[in-house]
Amino acid sequence: MDHLEGRRKRGLPSKAKAKEIMRHGEVKGHPLTMPQKGMMGMIAGGGTPSRLKKRRGRGKRRTH
Repeated sequence: MDHLEGRRKRGLPSKAKAKEIMRHGEVKGHPLTMPQKGMMGMIAGGGTPSRLKKRRGRGKRRTH
């Protein structure tokens, strides 16, 4: 599985698509919210959302 298949499987846009969404500022005629803009900016910059890092064991773990 290449990296694009993984992103599609998780419901995330590709880096190029995230850049396009940021340029347009809207999706399906609706403007992006501030949290959505932050998420698209992170993906467009090559980042991975923290919720996905945690799933793969890269995020911070609590120890009780």
